[in-house]
Amino acid sequence: MLIEPTKFSEDSKEQLHPQKIALLAGEFTEQVLAILNNNSKTIRVKQLQALASSSLVFDPETLNRIIDQVLEKISQKTDSQNVLDEFAEVLMEKNTAVLKELVYAGKISDERIKIDIAKHEANVNAKDLSENISKYAIKNQDALVEIAKIAAAQNEDETSRYIQNYGIKDEEKLFEIAKITATPRFKETSHYIQNYGIKDEERLFEIAKVFAAKNGYETSNYIQNYGIKNKGKLFEIAKIAAAESGGGTSQYIQNYEIKDEEKLFEIAKISAAQDGRGTSQYIQNYGIKNEKKLFEIAKISAAQDGYGTSQYIQNYGIKDEEKL
Repeated sequence: MLIEPTKFSEDSKEQLHPQKIALLAGEFTEQVLAILNNNSKTIRVKQLQALASSSLVFDPETLNRIIDQVLEKISQKTDSQNVLDEFAEVLMEKNTAVLKELVYAGKISDERIKIDIAKHEANVNAKDLSENISKYAIKNQDALVEIAKIAAAQNEDETSRYIQNYGIKDEEKLFEIAKITATPRFKETSHYIQNYGIKDEERLFEIAKVFAAKNGYETSNYIQNYGIKNKGKLFEIAKIAAAESGGGTSQYIQNYEIKDEEKLFEIAKISAAQDGRGTSQYIQNYGIKNEKKLFEIAKISAAQDGYGTSQYIQNYGIKDEEKL
């Protein structure tokens, strides 16, 4: 007969004495063993489902001990691993935190169950999942891609930081995952772009453009991490970044290694229209010497933010007092 659900109430967890927990753990173990020794899978699953909520009363360490005892007792059964996987699958709906530890310990062999646990973890704690995904030992590449996409949508920076842990080989899939991380809130994805191992410059160019439109500051800060050599592509990225973050792009404009003054002039004008103060603060980073061009940029900056531009007007180095 199964233990009454009230005996294992989640609400009573805080009030239970350690000795009481130990007693309940013993009872729980015996009931699980009794269920798993039934030769009918249908009956086993049905009874385990009825008992699953009882596991909530136990902390991960206690439930791990229970699993160890169960595994030891059923090890003589020819299908012992299958039976343990059944138990894990039932617990999955109630106690994924414990199951994660079982996965780490290599106690769950059914890849389908490990994939389901990983998907759940990707939704609730993408950083932890991405950092530890290799412990799941999942071989299915399609499943790994799906898990990585879930994680990328939840935590773009940490997924990018640990993307290599997924062991994904297909560059096209890595390209898709990288694009998912381009959200307005991302901060360090460009910092970790090299972790994706994408070599195709066209793909890197596409990613950089998407990122620049979302966060021009960070894209400009880490543009060199993309390894893009084509000056025309870098010019296009810089213009997109400037339209999103004029001050940030101006601060890091030298990272683009653009030498053509006409192109720098064009980027500076875009930056000035977006952020007059920031562009004026970092105008010297452009290395523009032509005073007429500097005057034109200053006018655009002043129209966008007159006060901010006035604070940094000396940075333009304009000598003609009439223009000032």
